[in-house]
Amino acid sequence: MSGACAVGFTVVIPVLDEQHAILATIDALESALTNTAMPWELLVVDDGSRDATPGLLSARRGIRVVTHATNRGYGAALKSGIRAAKHPLVVVIDADATYPAADVPRLVELCAGVDMVVGARTGRNVQSTPLRSFVKWFFRQYAQWLTGARIPDLNSGLRVFRHELADRFADILPDGFSFTTTITVGSMLDGLRVRFEPIDYMPRIGHSKLHPVLDTMRIARQLVRLGIRARRRRFLDAELSARS
Repeated sequence: MSGACAVGFTVVIPVLDEQHAILATIDALESALTNTAMPWELLVVDDGSRDATPGLLSARRGIRVVTHATNRGYGAALKSGIRAAKHPLVVVIDADATYPAADVPRLVELCAGVDMVVGARTGRNVQSTPLRSFVKWFFRQYAQWLTGARIPDLNSGLRVFRHELADRFADILPDGFSFTTTITVGSMLDGLRVRFEPIDYMPRIGHSKLHPVLDTMRIARQLVRLGIRARRRRFLDAELSARS
């Protein structure tokens, strides 16, 4: 799956009620990508927004928009964007201006020779609450134990990967916020090459759509499922090895 970077890339931006941030995010991406030699496109997935977001997107030139009639979830929006992407390389970035759009060209270039590049929120300027940082730390410890590898950022919303990587995990990628956790852990359990590159992380514009208790429970449940999947695979591999 790894090798030279793809001919072009699609930037997938999932959005839900981000009227205060979406245009700033698109502006920042267009500015960052202006001098990029590779062909690229911006693809916004409106996941059932009920504020002014749909009108802002319809009036904006130079982007493609995929629309969900109702809210289906962060992961569902990403999956719709990946399916609609024109290019074989996919960049995922949130619409709330928390991730540095200026780093996208650098992360795309770093994709050569690896299967996924994750923008790890370990840069000099990282904004997070103590409670959220603790929860993320706890999940990282379990994921690192599960994979046997260091994971600086388990669920970053800025990453670059080939289209077929998402296809590889289509049967286990959820529709909720645990999409990024799943694709990170799944890739590492399968022995794919994942590179973590430090980035900054800014305060979001607008209000978070994350439900602290419910989404934390969903992420925990998904990690347990990934652990069971990994144990089953190791058992089957050991059984096949014993028979051969």
